[in-house]
Amino acid sequence: MLAARAFWGWSEVTEAGRRAVYVFRHDVPRDDAPEGAAPEESPHVDLRGLRRAIVDLDLPDVRWDGAALAETERELAGIGFGRWWRDLFHEDFRTFTAPPPARGSSSGRSSPSGGTATGGTGGFSGGFSCGGGF
Repeated sequence: MLAARAFWGWSEVTEAGRRAVYVFRHDVPRDDAPEGAAPEESPHVDLRGLRRAIVDLDLPDVRWDGAALAETERELAGIGFGRWWRDLFHEDFRTFTAPPPARGSSSGRSSPSGGTATGGTGGFSGGFSCGGGF
């Protein structure tokens, strides 16, 4: 149910000549918004809409607001944000790529159609990173 709540937002930012996307929650006071972020201009989207928007922006860096991640983890009651994202999208929220298979498992999961499943990523493998430090 938490993933369906439309409180996520994003803003394109540029710091030191580098473009990035800053991700936050509209319902949580931001604790580390970069200069130039325009949260008031962002639509309110659910988690799937946020992921789609980030992928569509195709920017080299994703910077997650620390207060948004902390509040989400508090609401998840013991489940880390990274695990939650991985459970929903079968990828790492910092890199937007599927994690490597566990040791001893096959290199891909077989889908009902006989192909290899991409975990709902549509084959996307962008070069995203997490955190501050532009």
